[in-house]
This record gives sequence, C-alpha cells and structure tokens, in this order.
Amino acid sequence: MKIARLILMSAFLAAFVVLFPLGCSSNDNGSGGGGGSQTLTATDYMSFVINAHWQYEDSSATGIDTSTTDIIGTTEMMGYTSYIFVDADGENDTFFMQSRSDGIYQVVLPGTGGLLRSMNTTQFEDTMVIKIMPATFDIGDSWTVYTMDTTYEETTYRYSIQVEAVAQAQGIETVIVPAGTFDNCLKLLYTWSMSTVVVSLSNPTDTLYNSDDESESTMWLAPNIGNVQSSSVDHDSLSTSVLILYSGVAK
Repeated sequence: MKIARLILMSAFLAAFVVLFPLGCSSNDNGSGGGGGSQTLTATDYMSFVINAHWQYEDSSATGIDTSTTDIIGTTEMMGYTSYIFVDADGENDTFFMQSRSDGIYQVVLPGTGGLLRSMNTTQFEDTMVIKIMPATFDIGDSWTVYTMDTTYEETTYRYSIQVEAVAQAQGIETVIVPAGTFDNCLKLLYTWSMSTVVVSLSNPTDTLYNSDDESESTMWLAPNIGNVQSSSVDHDSLSTSVLILYSGVAK
C-alpha cells in the first residue's frame, strides 16, 4: 500500500500500505479537528503523470526491502480515464486510479496481479472500487472507503464476509524522509474491519470458523506527489514505508 502504493487491504482485498511518523512535525494547521480549516482538494495530493516513478524503503517484521511504483499509461474503464499503476514489490501488481467528479478512486480488477493483461474488454465483474478521497473535504472529515457484505457457497461450506473501511483527514504536517522534506502533507487515517464466518452446508448451525479482524493504516500525501510515508498495524504487526526517490514531469 502506497498511493502509488495506495492500497488498502488484507487477504480478500488488496490492501493499502501505511506507515508511522518518522520525523514528522505538525505545522500551523495541526492534526485533528477541522474547526476553521480550509477546504482541501483531493487532486492537489495526487500525481497523475505518465512515467511518474516512486521508490520506497519498506520495513516490517520480515526485514527491510525496497519497492517501486510507476504510472505506465492510461486506459478507459467504466467511463473514466484510468491511470495504470504498476506496483513492483516482488510481484508486479497492477491497479488503476481514477479522478472522478466526486473524488479519487482506486480500482482493482480480478486477475491483475502479475504483468498487465489486455484491457480490451468492457466487462469488469468482481471489480473492487475504493474511494481514496472525496473531491473536497476539511480536516476532521470522515468518509466511507469501501464496504462488502457477501455470502457464497463453495464445496461443502458457506462463507459470509463483511468488510468496512473508513477514512479520516487528520491534519497537515511536515514529513522528513530520505527523499527530502515535504511541507503541507495531508495525513489520512484508514481503518479496516472484516468479519468472516464459515459454516458447514450439511449443518448450518455448526460454525467452523469465526473471526473479527481490524487494521489501521496511516498515509502522508505530499502535494503533487502522493504518498511519501505510510504505516500500518495489522494483528499487532507494524509495517512502515518511506519515499526514497520520486521523479515525475508535470504535463
């Protein structure tokens, strides 16, 4: 998860990688409630530039690694111009970003893990659409990022899965990372919750598996660049990511 790593989720989705405040300091707008704050515009905190390139240093319990994200072009999808992001962290995953009239969305198609597949299709069944930010908002505002409530049967089991993700704009901060010092970064907190129940079709009262999971991700977006730092906590495991290089030429 980045924004170019923008993404958000766990086993069933394709999650957002987020990270904790390395060398962050609040500036005048502070972090927290939005009383009297100016209205912010989502597109000010994103980069939609063909050939833009991000490189990150990622840290987790398994060690330290680097990953990259690139915008390699655009395609038309669902009636919107969609920027094609390739997120390389050992697997070349592809996702799509759209700037719509009501906000910025991330779209993940089934089967887009690995090298980019042909987009000559108008069918997008089982597409996952995530609302990263509304078009305009104030510090302190919250919004729904993603919801899912589904039940399906497979072999001898019935699976019931509920997912809800919400986000909050928490503040404007200065962030210091290896790529440099970035002023006026937007701090976003994403909270995911997922409930999973598995029962036997032969005995629906027999619950074979029942879990409730929660995770949090924090992301700092620099104006006209996107994610410069993120952190996520899932099952008490902390992952962090910091920008070490960005290149992009304005249109």
